[in-house]
Amino acid sequence: STKPGFSHRGEIVKAYVKLKPGLVLTSTELRGFLKDNLAPFEMPSKVEFRNELPKTLIGKPSRKELVAEEQRRAAGYGPSHDDLQDAVAD
Repeated sequence: STKPGFSHRGEIVKAYVKLKPGLVLTSTELRGFLKDNLAPFEMPSKVEFRNELPKTLIGKPSRKELVAEEQRRAAGYGPSHDDLQDAVAD
C-alpha cells in the first residue's frame, strides 16, 4: 500500500529493523504488534531485517542513506549494504 498523498511518487512504507542480540522476531509478529499501534496507511508493506543501520554523524538512523540504497536497488545495482540480510518480507 502506498502512503496517502505519496502514491504519485510510488512510495511505500517500509520498516528497517535491527534486532537486539539474541532477540528473534518475524515480520508477521512485528506486523501483529504494529497493527494495534499504527493507522492502516502507516503499516509497513515491507520489512527488512538488518544487522546494522546507516547512521548520521550524530548517531541517528540515516533515512537519506536508506533511500539512496533503495534507489540503487531499483536501478538494478542490487544490495548495496554488506550487512543486508536475506530476509526481506513482503
